Amino acid sequence: MGAQGSLLGGERQWSQQEVERAIAVFKQKAGAEGCKADFETYKALWEGASGQPSVADICATLEKNKETLMDQMDKEFFKIAMKLVKHGLRYQPRNGQPAAEWREAAIRAGQHFLNIPDGREELANINFARSIPLLTMEDDDDEELEADSFEEDEPQARRKAPEKGKREVEKRRSSLAAKVLYEMSHHSEFLTALCDTSILNFLCVLVNQVPEFSQEVTGTIMNVSRDKRNLHKLMEASVGDVLESVFKTLRCDRPPLGYCMVAWKRDVCALGNCAATLATLIKYGHQCQVETATIVYVFNTTGAHGQDTAPDNLRLLAVVAQLFFWICRESEQIVDCFRMSEDDEDPDEVLAAMGRMWEKCQRLWEMIKPFEDAKGKDAKGKEEQRKAKQIDQKFFTDDLDKAVQILPDSNDAKEKLKHARSLICYMSCTMWLCLPVDTLRWKMRAIKFEQLGLAFEMEERELRAVTVTTAQHLLDLPNTQQCSDLVRFFGEKLLGLFKDYIENVIKTAEIGDERLEESEDYARLLVDSLSILAMSRGMQVEMAKKQDELYENLYILCDKAETLATFKDETKGAKTRYIWSNKAHLKLEMCSVYTLCEIAVHPSQRLPWVMQTWREPPADADSKERAPQEAEWGSEEWKSFLDRQSGFNGRLNDFKEKREGTPFAVVAMLLQATFADVKKPDSTAGHRKKEQQSKYSADVNNEFRATSGILKWWWDNTTARYEEFKEKTDLRPTLKELVKIAIRRRTENTMLRSKPTMPYCCPHECILCLSLLSRLALEPEWKGFFTKKPEYIEQLLRCVCVGIWAEAREAAAVLANLMWLPDIESEHLVCWLKFDGGPNGVAIDSANVLMPVLKTLGTKTPAPVDIGKGMYKSTWGIEFVEGSYIQLHPEGLRNNNVPTLLTSASPLNNFAATSNGHYRWIGSEKANDTSYTIACWFYEPEHPDPSKEKHRVLVTARGFESDKKPRKLIWISWEPEASDNKDGKDGQEPRGNFVWNFRDIQGESIPMVLPKLAQGWHHVAMTVCHDEGKKKKRNGNETIDPGTQLYLDGKCYHSKKRLKSVHADNDFYIIGNFLEGGRADEPFGLIADFRIYAKALTVEEVQAIAEQVDVENHPDKIVRELVKMDAVTILAQRLYVPDCAAESLRALGSLATHGPSRAKIFSVCGMQALRLLHSPFDMIQRLAARLVRNMA
Repeated sequence: MGAQGSLLGGERQWSQQEVERAIAVFKQKAGAEGCKADFETYKALWEGASGQPSVADICATLEKNKETLMDQMDKEFFKIAMKLVKHGLRYQPRNGQPAAEWREAAIRAGQHFLNIPDGREELANINFARSIPLLTMEDDDDEELEADSFEEDEPQARRKAPEKGKREVEKRRSSLAAKVLYEMSHHSEFLTALCDTSILNFLCVLVNQVPEFSQEVTGTIMNVSRDKRNLHKLMEASVGDVLESVFKTLRCDRPPLGYCMVAWKRDVCALGNCAATLATLIKYGHQCQVETATIVYVFNTTGAHGQDTAPDNLRLLAVVAQLFFWICRESEQIVDCFRMSEDDEDPDEVLAAMGRMWEKCQRLWEMIKPFEDAKGKDAKGKEEQRKAKQIDQKFFTDDLDKAVQILPDSNDAKEKLKHARSLICYMSCTMWLCLPVDTLRWKMRAIKFEQLGLAFEMEERELRAVTVTTAQHLLDLPNTQQCSDLVRFFGEKLLGLFKDYIENVIKTAEIGDERLEESEDYARLLVDSLSILAMSRGMQVEMAKKQDELYENLYILCDKAETLATFKDETKGAKTRYIWSNKAHLKLEMCSVYTLCEIAVHPSQRLPWVMQTWREPPADADSKERAPQEAEWGSEEWKSFLDRQSGFNGRLNDFKEKREGTPFAVVAMLLQATFADVKKPDSTAGHRKKEQQSKYSADVNNEFRATSGILKWWWDNTTARYEEFKEKTDLRPTLKELVKIAIRRRTENTMLRSKPTMPYCCPHECILCLSLLSRLALEPEWKGFFTKKPEYIEQLLRCVCVGIWAEAREAAAVLANLMWLPDIESEHLVCWLKFDGGPNGVAIDSANVLMPVLKTLGTKTPAPVDIGKGMYKSTWGIEFVEGSYIQLHPEGLRNNNVPTLLTSASPLNNFAATSNGHYRWIGSEKANDTSYTIACWFYEPEHPDPSKEKHRVLVTARGFESDKKPRKLIWISWEPEASDNKDGKDGQEPRGNFVWNFRDIQGESIPMVLPKLAQGWHHVAMTVCHDEGKKKKRNGNETIDPGTQLYLDGKCYHSKKRLKSVHADNDFYIIGNFLEGGRADEPFGLIADFRIYAKALTVEEVQAIAEQVDVENHPDKIVRELVKMDAVTILAQRLYVPDCAAESLRALGSLATHGPSRAKIFSVCGMQALRLLHSPFDMIQRLAARLVRNMA
């Protein structure tokens, strides 16, 4: 033995000197002429001389001791050896020597070099892989010799003997080919070559004709499929079809004791290889037909019943579970995946098999959990370590033979733990996919699946990615949004994972830490999932509760990503590289902005922190985080401080400056425009200059003053045009065609998701666009902007019809908001009771601001107008009788505090959360304006009876804050004359006057005597203007007198001087009667078209209302325009996702205030509205009830 010691090679120890001598002998013999001409010499060259290392020994030694020998060995050895291998592979038959034997010897020789990098490189250069299928081909000369060696009358038995030997040779060579290809598939140098059509065809033929080689063949294909770039080649060679057949025919039933276990283990491994390959193909979008019955068979026959003696088969179960997961994940109709056959409609058998498998998974988790808890901890004195030892005997057994124990620290044990975690993860994720499907969810509930969140316990990077992507996929599905508990579950888990990632990786890992370098994709996946999670209004509320923590963590992550994307790592090799890609940094930053923006724009909680240009350090902050008081303004210390403390608005400003023209800038401008009316907090206690405090306050408003630009940008990027963008066509379907598309999508369960649209559209940005537009649509001054161009409304309807669910929700909100205060003349109509639907349509606010309630004391209800007596030549009108009245709002209505009751609709909101809020007008014009107008038509009877001495009360106020006691606000009283016949004795009419009264803000009663009215309809209006001084001018020549004005049939009937400084109270509680002491016995009578405006109308405006003889000029033009465009049918398509259903119901309820449309609304969505009365969401129940009531 040489001085350098013994080197292991094969079963014997060879010294370095012996290996070097063997190489020298090999090179010498290789140069001889005989080795290339004589087969035996060629064969002996590889085997080596007796007592000397063979080529196999040399290669084994080089592999095990490459650090010692590789730099010292003559690399010419590889080149010479490869030339000889190439010669054997391409040998041309001559002198009676068959080429197949040469090829076999050359392949066996080449096999020795597969584990050496230099050897693999040389083998790849000579195209070694392509030569292997030729090994099983017969030589033409061999066939001719075989035919000539027998006479025609030769006995049959003598002929069969060579045939048997021939089959054995073919089998041996096929076995060699299969094993060599399988071994090559473990090395990346050969994967491209193994995708050659001839090799794939050879493998397919081999696995069909020789089942004994199924393990090697399927293993080769499985290894090739791990590179997704090779998958299309596998499908072109019909490998998927072959694997489907093999997967269906292989059996995994464990044979009884005494039978051959080798064949069973081979089939189990081959079955697992098939499942793994098919799962990969399906994962990347390649169509494969896998029978569910085979999957159920595997689940039922591989230890799912939990017998102690049955093998675990965890590897097979894990890959089959993975296969079933991807089948369900990529299926458009997941219910079809639970059918055992095409004729089977019942998923019970598949769910039962899954239930048994999940029980196994739960037992597995209980077994490995102590071991998982003990990982990475000091075992000494730890309870976890003691518990971990208890599972050694039960779990650490051979996967296919429980009689064989394996060491907990062995590779086999690590593989088994890996398969156990994979099985739990994929089974858990598969059951998540079932939960959004009603028919499967309730059956799963009956089976009592428990602990479905175990997938989130798996910490492996691959399994964690599967878990997060599954959660992301489900959150993006419209059907998932029907399950608020499921959405909340995923939200809590994802937020927990994100927090853990920030705390345990981003904050603690230094540059160079593998955890940091390997988590780029995971970070992008997590933040991308959060942005999709934030699309849900329910999760917007939940995430807003953690806004400070979430903002801080996203801020830290983006800063870290920027550092990693700009840090040049020169530690690994000579080539400089960036630790994270710049693309990852931009993606993280963009998704972070998406998340925070979507949280912020929730309509009932628009968060003012969005507009903060800086963040105050906490009181207990380190001195480094505090403002540098001693430094001069503009110094590096100040710049560094302001950069660290930059608030969200400051970051938005950076986006606008540094990334102009990108989606970053678009989102920043949209969000700043949405919150432009929110008062911005103070700056850094005087340290910032004034011009820097409001750096963008002016240009934000200027940029978005032209809102048509936002609408155009939205229309050019909306998901409603996804098909148009994808197909690159200018053909645009009509609204009727879109309705058919929407119905087909819902029927086939193929509704659009945000992720597939992102290459063509901008779903997040479009949601923010529409959120801004929905905010503007509430303002009376902006309604004309939306209605002046019919294409704006049509585009919104298209989005409702076929856009993704979150964008469709915002589009429906825009339409609903346009119908809130529905006038387009900026009249601020806050209450409009048409009384056009008979007794069942009394409490309908056509201004869509309130949800009034008809109250009755006893059995009496308001009486409908008599035939031929209705207002507007129709049935408009209702007669209030004793015991009946309408309550506008539980807290009363004040026109300067308009309730936000119907300004938004989020499923998780309740009545208390929305009814008591007050709408905040953009700007300050309406903040303290208590001017208003009350107008209505009333019917004056032929002979009013004053003998009852009761008032006719039109409006009742809620009362003072001190007592909340109702007070009459507007009423008619009888004032008799001072005469002997004031009560109408002796058949004469009583003498006196009917006096209109109102109560001022001090509580004083102000009477106004009006002339006697003729029988019939009359119009009364009272305007209250709180502007002091002279007449207020508006709209050119139109004027408003200060104080209180009373108009009858368009004419003012009181002394202007007297009422110039008198203001009626701004408090409206009850309409049509007065409630006191549990009695309502002062009904007003027959009225119609009752309106309350949140401003004082001009004389001209009051006269125009009094002169109307039909409904053409009524302030519901927006509603009528939407009805013409069939908005009813379009909105009805969105009643299946709670977020969309809430806003669509709000819009449909507003459309139902249009009398002629009620029948159509009921025919289109009446039954669905009735079903939604039993929704688990209070908001949807309430809005469905409003729709049903308005339809009545």
